[in-house]
Amino acid sequence: MSLNLKNWFANTLALALMCFGLLLITGVASADAYDHKMTVSPSSQTGDPEEQLQYTITIENTGDNDDTYDMSVTNSTIPTGYTAFILPSTLSVEEDESGTATLFIKIANRTTNTAEGGDTAQVSFKSKSQNSDSGGKTKTQTASLTVNNVYGTTLTPSEGEKTVDPNENVKFMVSVKNSGGNTEDSVTISFTANGVDSWDITPQPSTLTLDINEVGFFNLSVTPDIEAIAGLKSISIVSTSEDGQTVSSTSVTVKVNQLPALQVDKVGSSSKDVEAGKRVYYSFEVTNKGNAVDTFNLAVDTSSLPSGWDASLDQDKISNLGVDDNITLTDVLVVKAPEDAAADVETQIIVTISSDYNASINSTYTSRTTVLQNYEPKLAIQGEDTQSAKPEEQVNFTIKITNDGNGEDDISLSLIGGNASWGQLGDSAFTLAAGANDTTTLRVTPPKDTEAKNGYNLVIRATSEDDSTITTRNIFVNVLQIYEVSVQVSGDSSKKGDPGDELIFEMTIKNKGNGEDTVSLSLEGEKASWASIIDEVELTSGETKTVNLTVNIDDDATVGDNDIIVNGTSEDNPLAYDTGTVKVSVNKQFKVDVVVSSKSGDPGSTVQYDVRIQNEGTGVDTFTVNIDDYPTGWSVDPVSFQVEDVEAGGEKLVSLNVSIRSGEDNKAFTINLTASSDEAQKENPPKYANKTVSIITIVNQEYWIDLSVADADRTVEATVGVPVSVKIDVDNLGTGDDIIAMTNTPPEGWTGVDFSNPFINVAENGQEEVTLTITVPESTSKGDYELIVKGVSDCDGCENGTKSTDSITLTVKVDLSRGVQVSTDVTQIEKLPGSTATFTIDVKNTGDGADNLIVSILDDDLGWASSNTTSLTLDKDQTGSVTVNVTLPEYVLDSLSNQERTALQANSYSITVKVKSGGDLSVSDTASLQVDIGQIYGASVEIVGATTITSYPSTETQASERTEKFTFKLTNTGNGQDSVNVETIATTYPDEWSVEIFQSSSCTSSFSGSIGAGQSKYLYLCVEPDQDSDIGNYSVLTEFSPNNGIDPAVQVSVNLEVASPRRELSATAIDSVKEIYPEYEGSTTQNSVKFKVKLDNTGSNDDIFIPEVESTLEDGWEVSFYQDSSKTQSWPNAGVTIQEGELDDLWVFISVNDESEVGNETVKISVRNEEDDPNARQEIDLTVVIQRPEIVIRQSNIRIEIDGVFVA
Repeated sequence: MSLNLKNWFANTLALALMCFGLLLITGVASADAYDHKMTVSPSSQTGDPEEQLQYTITIENTGDNDDTYDMSVTNSTIPTGYTAFILPSTLSVEEDESGTATLFIKIANRTTNTAEGGDTAQVSFKSKSQNSDSGGKTKTQTASLTVNNVYGTTLTPSEGEKTVDPNENVKFMVSVKNSGGNTEDSVTISFTANGVDSWDITPQPSTLTLDINEVGFFNLSVTPDIEAIAGLKSISIVSTSEDGQTVSSTSVTVKVNQLPALQVDKVGSSSKDVEAGKRVYYSFEVTNKGNAVDTFNLAVDTSSLPSGWDASLDQDKISNLGVDDNITLTDVLVVKAPEDAAADVETQIIVTISSDYNASINSTYTSRTTVLQNYEPKLAIQGEDTQSAKPEEQVNFTIKITNDGNGEDDISLSLIGGNASWGQLGDSAFTLAAGANDTTTLRVTPPKDTEAKNGYNLVIRATSEDDSTITTRNIFVNVLQIYEVSVQVSGDSSKKGDPGDELIFEMTIKNKGNGEDTVSLSLEGEKASWASIIDEVELTSGETKTVNLTVNIDDDATVGDNDIIVNGTSEDNPLAYDTGTVKVSVNKQFKVDVVVSSKSGDPGSTVQYDVRIQNEGTGVDTFTVNIDDYPTGWSVDPVSFQVEDVEAGGEKLVSLNVSIRSGEDNKAFTINLTASSDEAQKENPPKYANKTVSIITIVNQEYWIDLSVADADRTVEATVGVPVSVKIDVDNLGTGDDIIAMTNTPPEGWTGVDFSNPFINVAENGQEEVTLTITVPESTSKGDYELIVKGVSDCDGCENGTKSTDSITLTVKVDLSRGVQVSTDVTQIEKLPGSTATFTIDVKNTGDGADNLIVSILDDDLGWASSNTTSLTLDKDQTGSVTVNVTLPEYVLDSLSNQERTALQANSYSITVKVKSGGDLSVSDTASLQVDIGQIYGASVEIVGATTITSYPSTETQASERTEKFTFKLTNTGNGQDSVNVETIATTYPDEWSVEIFQSSSCTSSFSGSIGAGQSKYLYLCVEPDQDSDIGNYSVLTEFSPNNGIDPAVQVSVNLEVASPRRELSATAIDSVKEIYPEYEGSTTQNSVKFKVKLDNTGSNDDIFIPEVESTLEDGWEVSFYQDSSKTQSWPNAGVTIQEGELDDLWVFISVNDESEVGNETVKISVRNEEDDPNARQEIDLTVVIQRPEIVIRQSNIRIEIDGVFVA
């Protein structure tokens, strides 16, 4: 060692010792003052790509002092695509204490080579003491992780639907992409479907091994079984990753074509017999042997139907017959033979049953119908079928026989019935061809003594050769009748009797004709009205009947002889008649009757009676009338008189005056009157015929009353509530005892006016006293009141009489004063809306006497106030109480009227309580009450419009384009001006976003918070996500706190969904098939068709769409695209922009070659967006049907020249 080095070392050592000593002296920290330990838990984890893992770092301060540590990650250890950071980045830990921080490691996405399955990573981090200058340490640790295997595939079929016949094969090519895995995946292909158990479905291959993002392909081979039902079948294709849990699926559709088929079987016999002109019915069964529900049409083949025959179907269609289902058509084919069909003719009729889906698929049913032999003889009468004859006279009938059958017939005739012996046929056997006829004669003679009668019947029977077909015909013979009548009196033909007697004569009536007859009987003679006899007698030939002739001699008959003649006449022949006569003798008789009615009259009056003297004898008579035995003091005029020359049955009227004594009692009196026959007394010996009657006279009672009161009592001094009495005298001035009904008419509202006895019995010329008690009601005002007292006698109509009623008028003088006093201790109360203020009011009656005090509430404009009573009845100086409630309604804006809302927003609500005297409404007192309305606070908020908005910020470069707006309606539900605090609380959205509340829909003008009572304001939450925002749902919570933020807040939450743009297209051809008749050398307009395709942008953003032709066109064919049907605006090659959710029309014009062959040509076009996104691309088949054009002959321009001359 050199000397210099030794000197440097010595000096350094001395300096170090000096520093160490100085430290010891000054107390500076030792080497362990800032030491610590760092651990991590867990030290190793596993995670999926893009998953963020968390590790807990624990710092233990083992030093002697508090310390702060800087936490950091060693960037060089962070794998590519990973992110790692520590929170907090600075950690303070006290002496001997521990603190924790969190290490966040986010694994890269699955396509990064550092995030493949099984990859591992170690991330280093350190903690550095901020007191490193004073000996603080730096510690290092490592966190490990292993990347999990993740799986995910996407299935995409090249075509979604294919068509196939049963038992034929179709294949779907499907791509499989390892779109979600981070390692190589062995994918297994399977499928599921309903109703395809008999189908052959095989994925080829069934397993694919795919690297990350690698795409593989397989074919799904599908063969429907031979009996597959027509229609659509959906097959779900499933790809299962090698973990056995991760699956993806898609579906394809197989459309099985319909193959119609049917089978027809007969039901019962298909060969039947039918009579000419009749119908026969056939049945058969139809079975659907196709592979789909089908409708079958039925038709009769009429091409070979003979003339006159008719064949029809009761049903011409079988609708919707299921596969292998059958239907029996009973009696569906109706065959009718013509009326003139010949026997034994056979007709064959064919019914064709065809598929409605394909008419060429059909089957037939054949019936055979044979005409039966028809026997039909007919009989007719030439001329009249009814003739008249006398007995033993002959009449002839001509009979026509016709064969109406359909073949030759042997017809025999015979007579049947009870009168068959009357007739004789000429020829009776005939052989007639079909439709031929012949005649014969029938001779008919009625036997002797045949009773005259119409319609004797003879029956002719015709029998065909089959002995079972019979027809009959009736002929009729009327036998003429002879009419003769006899009328005689049996026994005495002359009898006597008095008026009113009944005499009986017997009359014998005989029919002398040769048939039944009805004999009408009638009466003749001056006194024929006395007699009666039956109207008619029914008699058979030669029959005799005895009938009674009853004679009732009239009560008014006069003496003498009277003839009555009985006529008997044949009803059918008026010339045949006879008569019989009887004699009635009336004896002489004397009799008188008197008719008079009772009457009534007043005492001292004269009553006139009408007396009827009636002669009930048989001759003219004179009657003597005498009157005796009438009451004393009465007079009768006349007392005796004669009534002369009264005809038999007649009467005469005489007047008789009876005068009643004045003051006569009210009862009935009797006067006797006797009438005697003068002619009866002239008889020898004398006879006595008289009649005595009593004339009754009822004397009426006289009703007369008088009411009186002392002059001093006509004016009554009355005090309210104190009864006062008035005595009234009642005098009976009439002619009998009387009951007088007393009534009074008091002032309105007075009920305390009563009689000691309302019904008074007063004897004739007597007097009774009645007391009237008057109590003036408490509510009566001061003044004079009129009270009417009335009495009425007890008789009908007495209330309208002049003497039978009487009345007096009393004057009641009332004098008093009224007074009311109202007081209350509390006149003002403070209440919140929804509560009730209760006031108690004291009411005192300060007036005279009891009073009904009326309580009313004034100034209660909204009807919030109520009282427990509307009236009080108080005695003088008595005090009562009234409770008045003022109920403030709940401050619920939707339930309040504008007036109620305004009132609750005011400071107070005032009313007036008024109490009036019922006795004097001008006297009253009032109390004023006030409710001070306290302020309540509240707020409500509703989201106007969408609560979730989808945003696509990655496609929008301008901030204004990325701004999404939510609309809130804030309402102050309190009853006063308020300041509402609004705070937006971050929930899940990133800090980089701009989120703020504004008053303007343009996202300007911040909200101050001030809002009036019951008022609403629209606020706008404007959210501006940054362009790099991750895809996902983000919620924003907004709080509204009333009362300047003191009261609880109401909250609303909205969601903003950040999404990638979705590109989609729906294209539909309106008419996918068009016909055209190309014209030779026609223009492109003439030889073109146009198709309309409806394009619908169903994606999330505006997009540009471009149409293209996919098919290889035939020579001379051309396809062009336009935006309108008139070809004025072409579709640009760069495409046309269609806004999100909007429609546009694509017009496709296809020009065809004029020499194109007849048939169908399909042109496939596609429409895609400019990015050629598979989801925004569709192919459309357009079919042009070439029809053979009509042949058109046109004159050509060729001219023929002969010898230099053009021929026309």
